[in-house]
Amino acid sequence: MFRQIISIFVVLLLIFSLVPLAACSPSAAPEAERSEIDVRVATLRGPTGIGMVQMMNAPHGYQFELLGAPEEVVAMIISGQVDIAAVPSNLAANLYNITHGDVRMIAIPTFGTLFMLENGETIKNWDDLRGRTIYATGQGANPEFILLHLLESNGLKPDVDVQIQFLTEHSELATLLAEGLADIGVLPEPNVTAARLQNADLRMAFDFTEEWAKVAEGSLAMTAVVARSDFIEAHPEALGNFLLDLGASIEYVQSDIPAAAELCEQFGVIPKAALAARAIPNINLTMITGKDMQPVIEPYLRVLYTANPQAVGGSLPDEAFYYIP
Repeated sequence: MFRQIISIFVVLLLIFSLVPLAACSPSAAPEAERSEIDVRVATLRGPTGIGMVQMMNAPHGYQFELLGAPEEVVAMIISGQVDIAAVPSNLAANLYNITHGDVRMIAIPTFGTLFMLENGETIKNWDDLRGRTIYATGQGANPEFILLHLLESNGLKPDVDVQIQFLTEHSELATLLAEGLADIGVLPEPNVTAARLQNADLRMAFDFTEEWAKVAEGSLAMTAVVARSDFIEAHPEALGNFLLDLGASIEYVQSDIPAAAELCEQFGVIPKAALAARAIPNINLTMITGKDMQPVIEPYLRVLYTANPQAVGGSLPDEAFYYIP
């Protein structure tokens, strides 16, 4: 077990990741139909955990671990300390491959949270980026692969038509943009909102989720919810209730943003309710389960695999990766 966890940490060094309702969300499971176990759930602070805040506020049924880094979630799901976890979707593929199927994907709760910001009004289409410098984070990982795919799909060659300057921290880039020291930058939420709250002249030039849909199959599904296979087999009723509650929670967040934002601050998902309220509309929340997951996410995983096979654990997951009730 210890060797498995160490293996995951090594892979994580290669795949540092971040992270509109696609279908009608089901209602929460009635109390009378619930199993007696408390489901143990781990999620990351930030966009990954926003869709779960109503569940965090439930009086019983769930034990949540809110964590700051993907490797912490990995350790808990592999060791069996939690039953279910929300993680970057490529990390979900890694977990499936490295555990030989002991961890499977059960839902897609968000699409992409990446945006291109501009200080100004000059970028109306991708060709307007010619001769410009784009500041970004996540070199050698998903943000870089996504940016490169979008540039190349729109006829732009990195280091020829555009220059990319990578920074280490989202907060550093957000500060540069807010202070007008960078003209163009690619950031995830909630850093996008944080920068724009400091600089009203910053505008969203591109929503990468929308731009991805124009040039690629599937969707830019950057977050996944996974479950341990032994939990799936032992507690199908509890898993079914979890999926119902997750769908209902996501619908709640979308329909009552002020209340959801207060819960985000209360549970530490986003530091301040005001920041959460501004960021939630840009999180691209969704709820995709069952047979609908593979066609949505596999093209994205294939792009990552082509850029770097280790980004998805060395191979594309087979059909057993996708839990279908």
